[in-house]
Amino acid sequence: MALEPSDLSLSLSKIAEEVFEHCQHGAQSEGIVAIDPQHPVRACGQFYGNDVRNRGQRGLHGTAAAVGILLSTRKGPYVDEANRLLNYVNRRMAIEQGAGVTDLSQIIDDESNTIKQSELLASINSLASDPSCVPALIEKIFTGQDATSGAWGFFLDEKISSNIATCYAVLGLHDRVLPEKLQKAWKYLWDEQNQLTKRSEAFDVDAIARRSLILYTLIVSATDNSPGPFSKKELVATITSLWRHCQRQYEYPFEVTIEYHRGSKNHYVRIPWQIYLAHALLRANSSYFYSIRFQQYISALIQRAVQGGYAYSQAGPFLSTRTNHILYEFLSFASTLEPRVSVLFRAVDRLGEYWANDWVRMTSVTLIGLCGLKVSNMMNHQLLGQSSIVSNVIASVFIMLLCWLYSKGNR
Repeated sequence: MALEPSDLSLSLSKIAEEVFEHCQHGAQSEGIVAIDPQHPVRACGQFYGNDVRNRGQRGLHGTAAAVGILLSTRKGPYVDEANRLLNYVNRRMAIEQGAGVTDLSQIIDDESNTIKQSELLASINSLASDPSCVPALIEKIFTGQDATSGAWGFFLDEKISSNIATCYAVLGLHDRVLPEKLQKAWKYLWDEQNQLTKRSEAFDVDAIARRSLILYTLIVSATDNSPGPFSKKELVATITSLWRHCQRQYEYPFEVTIEYHRGSKNHYVRIPWQIYLAHALLRANSSYFYSIRFQQYISALIQRAVQGGYAYSQAGPFLSTRTNHILYEFLSFASTLEPRVSVLFRAVDRLGEYWANDWVRMTSVTLIGLCGLKVSNMMNHQLLGQSSIVSNVIASVFIMLLCWLYSKGNR
């Protein structure tokens, strides 16, 4: 029996519940004191859950992700907790100094980190009790945009363009600024994904991850009326093509780690590209929710999510706050879909799935080939005494058809 969009509510609740419990009871909030008693503070770290309750690590990636999850629930206690997290972020430097932290270099770097600042902006919605930080965040992020290309670098005070950093900047800004302000960024990203096409077709995982994030960014941020270098039809076709190309990659869930540097210090960001591409696909064509591959993938996600969150095996056993925020946004969107799809779509999808099986494809091609030979022989007998060119042409067409049919299963 197929999953329906309404079946996703339990997994969403469990993720939010675990994050809420961790923010309330985790060791990462020990030692930090509010500057203003009227604005209590809490923090979150890179990971959450029972296994890391005693870890004191806290940072902007994890805290911003927790804010996004808790505000999205729109539940009173969760929203209150999100606002405590925002109180920490807004006065982070002073709070950490008050907690006795002497090395503030990480906080200084975070303040100019394009991805972290953009993800923080994207996490804040209308339920934030003190949204006064939003205009300042928008202005800060725009200082890092290159006026010519429209791109961003990994740090706001550096002008080395990055398609990854540009994606997160656009995701943070798109529903807060006029579309015209992002037109150059959209063109830059569209050109970037075009340049990555050949590498992704050769299953270069770095290129696939970057294209998935770029296409997700474009389908989320560029509306039907947005000016841009591509049409909605082109974007949908590109997303669908990449999904079909990468379907078998979904049998092995993995993230791609992107490293970047500031001076001698290494940084990294993980790209859960399979989630991004699946989310982009649903926004492009919601019918794919009922395709066999999609149902298998989302079922595997839910089996883990209902236990409190999803973890990629190569990244370790702990639940990443940031990754689960990205998952939460995907499941939230999927849960809003209308539970209807045409019988024809399901039938075509099932036939395509069968055709992807090597044995089914080989058997079918063999039978079609035998039928072709039979037709060719019959034509030979009918044309006996005449030129056999017609029968040879028919045989050649059948051979080309067989090669094409067989190759379709490998795409």
